[in-house]
Amino acid sequence: MLPLKRTGIIYDQRFLEHKTGIHHVETPWRLESIFHMLRINHLLDSPINIPTRLASLEEVESIHTSDYIDKIINTANKPIHYLDPDTVTT
Repeated sequence: MLPLKRTGIIYDQRFLEHKTGIHHVETPWRLESIFHMLRINHLLDSPINIPTRLASLEEVESIHTSDYIDKIINTANKPIHYLDPDTVTT
């Protein structure tokens, strides 16, 4: 028999500050709705709560190119910036 696996959830109130505009699916309302449904169905009772933290540059570089990282860094302090039609930085 395989050992049971646990599910982890990463959540921080700061996630609600990622406002992508009314036509994008990633909205604070959607995230609040998902967590509400998880709460009322007791699905947040057993997962491991994983604390949020900033990723190290080394971790980010293991997944993204330096050009892409520079592109993201250049969006700092801009209220909203579209990297492509589906990817928004805020």
